[in-house]
Amino acid sequence: MIYNDDKLIRKKTEVNAFLTEFKNKASKTGIVLIRRDKNELAKLGLTKLEFDKEVLSLTHKNYCRGPEPDKDFPGEIWIFGKNIDYDEYYIKLKISKKKCAVCISFHPAEHSIHYPLN
Repeated sequence: MIYNDDKLIRKKTEVNAFLTEFKNKASKTGIVLIRRDKNELAKLGLTKLEFDKEVLSLTHKNYCRGPEPDKDFPGEIWIFGKNIDYDEYYIKLKISKKKCAVCISFHPAEHSIHYPLN
């Protein structure tokens, strides 16, 4: 998607609002990491504390796309990317219906990630 200056400002504001809400929820309830083979922190060489630090340090510059409808559960998902130890990671986040901070995906990216707000 191509953004003009007005759209970039609006999108940046929208992404920052989501991240602020996500981080506020995470500070109260922690981050729920969905159990999937790709999401196994031990296989990725990360502790839960390191995972939390990486997710909580996301900014609008890490934004890839979203919000998009979650295909499996009610709500919207947001996609981010981040370079961690020389690997680009794919990070899919949402705030659940129960108002919990949820990380659906956290694993090395299978494809190059585009960062429209960077």
